[in-house]
Amino acid sequence: MKNLLPIILIACMLATPASAAMKYTDANRISVRKTLNKLQNNKNFKEGISWDNSKVYYATTFSAYSRFTAKACMAFAVQLTDTAWRKAFNKTLAQVKEKASLTIIKKGSQYPDLTKKIRVGDIVHLNNTHWVVITRISGGKYILAEGNFNKKVHWGRTLSKAEMKKTATELYTRWK
Repeated sequence: MKNLLPIILIACMLATPASAAMKYTDANRISVRKTLNKLQNNKNFKEGISWDNSKVYYATTFSAYSRFTAKACMAFAVQLTDTAWRKAFNKTLAQVKEKASLTIIKKGSQYPDLTKKIRVGDIVHLNNTHWVVITRISGGKYILAEGNFNKKVHWGRTLSKAEMKKTATELYTRWK
């Protein structure tokens, strides 16, 4: 029985479900940020390419849904972050869903100020009308990537912390 104890402990650890979110460490944050920067030059996400309401992306990485149809600016945001997380951590989309599925945080009494939760790589809903990806947070500014910005992809728009606090209505994050 003594010899079986380590085997039983390992079996129990392997059977324990993995966390559905990634830990927000400097190394993980930097990996996501660098990957997002590289994706700026990817033909699918390049500055100025057409991206309008006709764009659709079938997401499978939401914790609450097995499949989710994203359109327009949300299609860009979810596709970009799915790609970034897959490339940053060398994972398949199924592994991204298992290890870092998107979870939703809505502005409200529990979270009156979403800026306290926003991290690099998050998707933020602004004024309940437009979805953006946070590519960098620096000096109290949020740097964005967005699709369907005047019907095109745009990188680099900035919002101050005050603007973000006022306009952020929902947050989709993979971080814990």
